[in-house]
Amino acid sequence: VDRFAANSRFIQQRIRKVWRRDAEVIHPPVETGIFTPSLEIDSHYLWVGQMVPYKRPDLAVDAFNANGLPLLMVGTGGMAKSLRARARPNITFIERLDFNALRRAYARARALVMTAEEDFGITPVEAMASGRPVVAYGRGGVLDSVVPDRTGIFFERQDPDSLIEAVERMERFMPHFDPRDAIEQANLFAPETFDRKITELARLD
Repeated sequence: VDRFAANSRFIQQRIRKVWRRDAEVIHPPVETGIFTPSLEIDSHYLWVGQMVPYKRPDLAVDAFNANGLPLLMVGTGGMAKSLRARARPNITFIERLDFNALRRAYARARALVMTAEEDFGITPVEAMASGRPVVAYGRGGVLDSVVPDRTGIFFERQDPDSLIEAVERMERFMPHFDPRDAIEQANLFAPETFDRKITELARLD
């Protein structure tokens, strides 16, 4: 192998650890231009993804069961039935949204909640492109996309108390949040950036 490309600094570090090779970070392309902000913002937080163990949807349910704030969870998976059974009335589940409805959900949510550790993570970028902030577990690829105290808030541990505390910080941060900051940050991951970096990598001798 002549050159390695990694989709985040998180994976770049893995490549260095396992293969002892350097890698160029080239983030995945996100069609940020198809997302638009909304003038109307709903009161609920939003969680989007497959309801499977590594995505940690249980963490969102447990935290919002405890804090009582409204949460919309979009997705299906093996954990969905048990999560519905233990969720309190402030948590709403939707199995699927068509793309236009998902765009509206991003744009109108109070903030996106991301509970998984991802290699990169597309949903935070899509949420920011929609002008909304992100509450995320502060590990993995999200460290490349979300700017703490500007476009989002990180929590340190994958447990309900840590997420609850991060949501509290988000509530305090919200009056200072500027949707334009989120959109500007999301646009760093637009397809033309990916195309340029891939082309530059291919041209290296």
